[in-house]
Amino acid sequence: MHRTLQTCKFLIDCHLGGNGADYGGGAWGGTLNQCLLSNNYCNIYGGGAWEGTLNNCLLVSNGGGRGGGAGVCVLNNCTVS
Repeated sequence: MHRTLQTCKFLIDCHLGGNGADYGGGAWGGTLNQCLLSNNYCNIYGGGAWEGTLNNCLLVSNGGGRGGGAGVCVLNNCTVS
């Protein structure tokens, strides 16, 4: 299984969808602004995102072992569904 965006530090207005990993199916770390994270999956924690800061983001239909939307993240004005 691969990890997505583990080394990317900053994203603006992006769509991260249909990805998977053990941790952070959509994104691992970094800062995401006005992004859509959808249909991502993790085996362990953080289906949409793991260990990052998300600002004004929409997290939809992400899933996983624990923390389907986000795990160990700071969510500022985000919607998780």
